Amino acid sequence: MIYSFDTELAAEIGLNEAILLQNIAYWVKKNEANDVNFHDGCYWTYNSAAAFSKLYPFWTPRVIKYALAKLQQGEYIKAAQYNKDKMNHTNWYTLTEKGWLLISKHGQQKQEQQQEPVQNESIDGTKLSNRRYKNDFPSIYTNIKHTDNKQGVRARGPTL
Repeated sequence: MIYSFDTELAAEIGLNEAILLQNIAYWVKKNEANDVNFHDGCYWTYNSAAAFSKLYPFWTPRVIKYALAKLQQGEYIKAAQYNKDKMNHTNWYTLTEKGWLLISKHGQQKQEQQQEPVQNESIDGTKLSNRRYKNDFPSIYTNIKHTDNKQGVRARGPTL
């Protein structure tokens, strides 16, 4: 499995904390979109440390509990229990206002970085078309053309 994270966010709050914060934010937003798990004015997601360690097999439940505790101490997330079964002690998590501000701050920085002008020459010195922003370049994945021949499938790369 491939994992990704925001490097600036990780530098600010710690790698484990950044990964968990982004995971919780994703699931809270998904639950909001589906209008589920709404309690006390917030949308929530739930998971146990053991379940998180199955999602992130390189962490032990103890490491996860520590990272979640740091996120709570930093007031980026809050935890509660909304389980119908009183014997179930699975924690539910949501982001605090501070947590949402941190996530949106780093998301805004990413958008601004993508809008920086780029040079108008390719690496080999040939002129490119008059494109102003990095994200205006077509994705290499959408421009690969496949041709089927008797020797198999051959991919031709994009041309600019």
